Amino acid sequence: MRYTPYFCEENVWQLAHERAGLPGERRVVFILGEDPVRPEVAVWEQRAAAGAPFVVWDYHVVLVARRAAGAGWEVWDLDSTLGVPVDAATWIACTFPHEVRGLVPRFRVIDAAEYLHSFSSDRRHMRAADGAEQRPFPPWPPILDAERSHLLPRFIDVTDPFVGDICDLAGLRVCFSGE
Repeated sequence: MRYTPYFCEENVWQLAHERAGLPGERRVVFILGEDPVRPEVAVWEQRAAAGAPFVVWDYHVVLVARRAAGAGWEVWDLDSTLGVPVDAATWIACTFPHEVRGLVPRFRVIDAAEYLHSFSSDRRHMRAADGAEQRPFPPWPPILDAERSHLLPRFIDVTDPFVGDICDLAGLRVCFSGE
């Protein structure tokens, strides 16, 4: 499993790509802030929290999968302290135990195949004004479609109906209730 800290969208793309031929359903979930001007979200059980109760991400991305119809959903959150995979209901309850004013989560739920096809990033969001890397880049090349260029801003904008469906926490629970 490929992993580089602070590149959750690429880690999940790599994971979805590795599992693309396996049976079952897979969805990519972007965890977003509800405020499009200041899109921040509180996420519990994250390694980056380093002892704090939660970390504030500008966005976070996970893979949710189930092996067969009727089976329960599992979350692959490569930055979680809960392990991977973990039952979706457990992950949701532990990762979002309550909402923090101004840091309320929204979710963009995308079929993994659509994500593999539509995601493209030149990593500009991880460069400082002088072009330096803000965090060490992954060892693999950028997941970049030259025709589409950098589409990450569209994935993380809760007002853009770009791909997938936007829901709140109650909607996420319903989506991955196992039914």
